[in-house]
Amino acid sequence: MTRRGSLAYYLAAWICGCVFMSGFVWIWSLASFFSARDGIPGQGVSSFLATCFYGLMFGAPTAILGGFILRRIMSLFDRGKWVIWTAVGAVLTPVLILAVGALGMVIVDRTSWSTAAMLTYGPLVLMKVWWLAIPAGAATAYVLSRVDRAFAP
Repeated sequence: MTRRGSLAYYLAAWICGCVFMSGFVWIWSLASFFSARDGIPGQGVSSFLATCFYGLMFGAPTAILGGFILRRIMSLFDRGKWVIWTAVGAVLTPVLILAVGALGMVIVDRTSWSTAAMLTYGPLVLMKVWWLAIPAGAATAYVLSRVDRAFAP
């Protein structure tokens, strides 16, 4: 993949991954009392945009790391099969959320807020609803398979 393709790939990993995850969290907050307990305000479009904004800010490091790991794993398989991409993405994303979130818990317990705590804050919040990462990871992996296919030689 060219350097331009890598830029498009990681940009898609960040934007699509965070927006898909934010969308599923927002839908979950509408369907449950999750928003009332955890402070996600309202149910309108403004709350969706706020959720996406914070998702893009706090989810960027994990989304880019997930895109990198997904690309490395898919180098072992047939890169043209989008079904394999979505299956690997559906498994990889919740595992990554739980692993980085657990790391965030250790960092926040040992230190006050630091750069490392800010890098792990997004997955730390999502540990309560980690199962929402399954469809978000599958959807993101599908988009990444299309980007990879578009720029691959």
